[in-house]
Amino acid sequence: MPPLFAVPSPPREFGLTWLDYTSVVLYLLLTAGIVWWSSRKQGTTEQFFVGGRRLPWFAVGLSIMATLLSTLTYLGTPGETIKNGVALLWGYAAYVVVVPFVMILLVPFFMRLRMTSAYEYLQRRFDYRLQLLGSLLFLCLRLGWISLVMYAGSLALAGMLERSSIPGLDDGGAIYKVIWGMGIASTIYACFGGLKAVVWTDVVQAIMLFGGVFAVIGYVMITTDTGLATWWNTATSLNKTHTSPDLFSLSPFARFTIVTVIIDRLFWNICTHGGDQVVLQRYFATPSVGTALRSFVVTLVSQISMALLLTVSGLALLYFYITYPDYLGGTTLGDKTLPYFYARQLPAGFGGLILANFLCDGMQTLVSGVNSMAAVVTKDLFGRSGPEEGTSDRKQLMFARGLTFGIGLLCTFFAWAAASYMESHQGKFNIIDLLPRFNMFLGPLGCLFFIGMFLPRARARTALISIGVALVVSGIWTWWVELLGVFYWLRVRATGMTDAPAFADWYFTTFGTNAPLSISWATSLPCIVGFLTAWLLSYVLDDGGDHPGRAYTWREVMKRPAPSEAAAP
Repeated sequence: MPPLFAVPSPPREFGLTWLDYTSVVLYLLLTAGIVWWSSRKQGTTEQFFVGGRRLPWFAVGLSIMATLLSTLTYLGTPGETIKNGVALLWGYAAYVVVVPFVMILLVPFFMRLRMTSAYEYLQRRFDYRLQLLGSLLFLCLRLGWISLVMYAGSLALAGMLERSSIPGLDDGGAIYKVIWGMGIASTIYACFGGLKAVVWTDVVQAIMLFGGVFAVIGYVMITTDTGLATWWNTATSLNKTHTSPDLFSLSPFARFTIVTVIIDRLFWNICTHGGDQVVLQRYFATPSVGTALRSFVVTLVSQISMALLLTVSGLALLYFYITYPDYLGGTTLGDKTLPYFYARQLPAGFGGLILANFLCDGMQTLVSGVNSMAAVVTKDLFGRSGPEEGTSDRKQLMFARGLTFGIGLLCTFFAWAAASYMESHQGKFNIIDLLPRFNMFLGPLGCLFFIGMFLPRARARTALISIGVALVVSGIWTWWVELLGVFYWLRVRATGMTDAPAFADWYFTTFGTNAPLSISWATSLPCIVGFLTAWLLSYVLDDGGDHPGRAYTWREVMKRPAPSEAAAP
């Protein structure tokens, strides 16, 4: 059967058309309508932060997928596939362990506690110091996450708007204007929409995300009359490791192997579901354990499906631009390939839908993160100095909204700072390389909860010391090159060497590689080291006697009755 088009159309010179901009406007109007609808009967912080604990399971499941996916994965997975191959896909083999761990150990446990902030648990299990530590780790984690997602979204948007007819968005500073525009709009949205608006907008976004990858795969398949087998063989011919990654390597510099990527995905999932407010807050918004578990199943199926589709789209784009290199227009194959393809290659109108998706994804990331951060700050940090117990629901809601506004602006500033850093290091890292640097608090945060849940002997002092150790390990592992650079500079200054080689040359000569330590261990290693440290210290520092915190270990909490849908407020 001949292809639908004899040859794919050349890329459009000016990218987006009026049809694309119309798509953007319609999508933004839909988002605004969801925010208005969600805020109509919003009279308490319970409704603002957890949607009255009545959100449906399928919406919560898609919302978690869309939130955890974000522009980072949407751009990073095809870019990683194009540049380095399909090793990331092997990580989903970890779900053989992740699924029972989350469904049996984590979700039923947290749903029995009926909290708004997950870090309330740490005060009950240990003391206020650990609650404060957990909250601060989360805030640092999500500040980095929001910064990187907004950068990735703005990078995509700036690339799609390049040479557009919109004044001021076709120059080198477009990415910073996009960040501030998204940040201010998202902050206003976050102040009024609450979690209910976040979840339902995520549902629309999830549908758009699936549509976007189907558009890429379908276009390449139809216009070139090829399929996955051809794309796979092309990737293999370029580099055998593209489709056949190493099984395992003992080198700490081995970026990805099949075994290490499985370990990375395992710990990322259990730490995220075991200590990240962004995910746990959505489970808290469901009425019962059963609905929360159904939400997780939806998240699981949609995550795996999206990972497969994004990997296939990366292979499709690699084949397409190898076959038609002139269509690249000077763009480097990698993270920028997907937005370039959307803006220049897809038929008019499609690019606008994806542009709207990137725009709303950046906004949703900020809104989602800010809502969770405001919940944590309200309950954990300002719980003792915020509105007094007798304050009306309306005043408490106004306090939460004001706090949300301030946090939104702070996140936008950090996103701008992160963009400045990453633009200055352009070409040195792709998005996947940068993730551990901004996720360095995830392993210690998950470890803190696991200590509380599974080490009954451990008390506050043991937990504090162990998380301190985990943070040191995480910082050294993820910022290895930068820390060595500082020490090297200090040594050169102290010794007064005038003929010292440049740091990059010294590093390559000393370690035989110009790569940082493997990103595969960035989450798992701090979590493992911290947990083992706590286990050992609990036998050295703690007497093993009875203490109030034992009532909040996993075994004891699971003896409590599970919340039922009928009993939900």
